[in-house]
Amino acid sequence: MKSGWQLNKQLKSASVINYLRERNVEGAFAISIFVCLLLVTGCTPLSVRSGNQNIPVQKELTQKQLEELDVQFGMTRIVERKGNIEDAQKSYEAILEVSPDYYPALHRLGVIAAGQEDLRLALSYLESAVELAPQSAELLGDIGYVYLLNGDLEQAHKSLSIAFDNAPHDQRITNNLALVTGYQGNLNEALTLFRRCNPESQALANVGYLLSQRGDYERARDYFHQSLNIDPTVRQAANGLIEVAKVIEQRESKEAASGPKEPQLQVSISNGSR
Repeated sequence: MKSGWQLNKQLKSASVINYLRERNVEGAFAISIFVCLLLVTGCTPLSVRSGNQNIPVQKELTQKQLEELDVQFGMTRIVERKGNIEDAQKSYEAILEVSPDYYPALHRLGVIAAGQEDLRLALSYLESAVELAPQSAELLGDIGYVYLLNGDLEQAHKSLSIAFDNAPHDQRITNNLALVTGYQGNLNEALTLFRRCNPESQALANVGYLLSQRGDYERARDYFHQSLNIDPTVRQAANGLIEVAKVIEQRESKEAASGPKEPQLQVSISNGSR
């Protein structure tokens, strides 16, 4: 999951990044330098956000201070992309100490918590971020996905639907909305959404995956066959077909081992007519 936050292209403080890069200063050390710069320029931490604590709104920051936070956030994203998650967490938290309502940092901490499978903490951060940026498509897409992981299909569909309305060409958002829609049982709508951003063979394979997750292995097998008939190289369909075939075979073997079933009494309900 990626952040949609874009740095202000006219940042006066952007020269700081160039200064550090020219001297090969990167990672946590660069961040620590920038935190010191923030303190020198007068951004004194006012409060600390931890988990789902309610934090009082900080007093208004100057434009220069906001620009410096934007630069620090951009540098921290580089650290996060390099896999230095612990250093990135500390820097995002430092940003929130200065500005508790800086929603991009809340967003990234939520994403990190989700990656660490702490869904409760992830939702705490992401819900706080959504309160501050309720129309951010990428943020809504991420929280929608976390709701899905948490089993809350209703909230997942609500968030992803708004994200889709705001970014109808975003493939990740569209696929996740299709996934949630399919889990809710609306397979035709799910297929329509998958077709928006996938070739027909992949869209069919995706529906096959949905059906296999719902335990409908026979129909899943049919969709995997349809996908492979169009394109035999769709790996998801090929692997899915193998897996559902194993499940069906195991189930049939188990039923055969249990012996024939006793005939069941068939009861019809009369409607009173002769």
